[in-house]
Amino acid sequence: MDFSVFVNALSFTLTLAFPLLAGILSGALVMGFLQVATQVNDVAISLVGRLTGFSLALYLFGSGVTTQLLDYTSRIWGGADFYRW
Repeated sequence: MDFSVFVNALSFTLTLAFPLLAGILSGALVMGFLQVATQVNDVAISLVGRLTGFSLALYLFGSGVTTQLLDYTSRIWGGADFYRW
């Protein structure tokens, strides 16, 4: 049984998800340190940090993620143009 398709799909998914997940993690860590420093324990503060990290990562890495996704989709579908009349 050939697992290369599964391995390629899994590595591609991790490649696409890693920058966004790293942004969420860094935003959560910054807000966690801020909560520890100020001793304010509120769930909304952590949510704001995670959303800010996600938005910043999407802004910085969104074009690269989109380009990789479009290239991968073009390879899968073989360049088929389904919208041509």
